Amino acid sequence: MNAGKTFFSESFPDLWLFLMAALFIGVTMAFPMGLAGVWEEKIVPWWKGRRQALRDAAVKPPPSATPPTRPTAPVTPRPDPEAAGPIRGQHA
Repeated sequence: MNAGKTFFSESFPDLWLFLMAALFIGVTMAFPMGLAGVWEEKIVPWWKGRRQALRDAAVKPPPSATPPTRPTAPVTPRPDPEAAGPIRGQHA
């Protein structure tokens, strides 16, 4: 970039100012919303479309009648402390 600037400013010193003005006008006409506008108008819609296309192309599992369940450990009943009677060594 600097090499181009040096070349044009040394080769055409009288036209350098006009070249910079033309570059400024061209860029503002091509990108009226600036770099943020290019991001919002071009990149974001492309990115969203790509993500949706990838989601649509993903392999989906076939629908089943019941969803898979995790195996659970067997539940053992806890003993009732009152039904066991008094604990030895305690006085009533």
